[in-house]
Amino acid sequence: PDAHEAADWLHRHGMAEAQAATLLQIVGGRPLDALALAHSGMNVQDWLNLPQALAQGHAGLLAPLPPAQAVRVLQKLCHDLHSLLAGGAPRYFPPQSLAAWQPAANAPLAATAWAALGQWAQQLAQTARTAEHPLAPELMLASLVEQARNALHWGHRR
Repeated sequence: PDAHEAADWLHRHGMAEAQAATLLQIVGGRPLDALALAHSGMNVQDWLNLPQALAQGHAGLLAPLPPAQAVRVLQKLCHDLHSLLAGGAPRYFPPQSLAAWQPAANAPLAATAWAALGQWAQQLAQTARTAEHPLAPELMLASLVEQARNALHWGHRR
């Protein structure tokens, strides 16, 4: 459905209009995913704070999510950081939440960023294969957050 229809559908399911619009942006316009995210316990402010929290190694915002959904969230963040580095616009995260990772004119830093994000994307793809049935969800989450912290370190400004 188009954005207006999707927002109306979410509103009929009890979601405020502003929250519906933001969640639709976050999930790439898919209303069922927006509803699932709203029911997961993660709110819009959590989403905006997620990149900084991960860069600092904090797992709390991902903790309420099932492992497979946590992996998908991290893949969206990785995608948006790749887009920024390539000079594009983020798709899932508002630009202000990614301000610390704006591309640098510094070529060595850009090369480091590409390498870090590429490695992280591969790690996430590998983890996604078993995310539906992890042997130890808590350890998986800790590993995901550590991978994110390492990948985000190239651009994090304190």
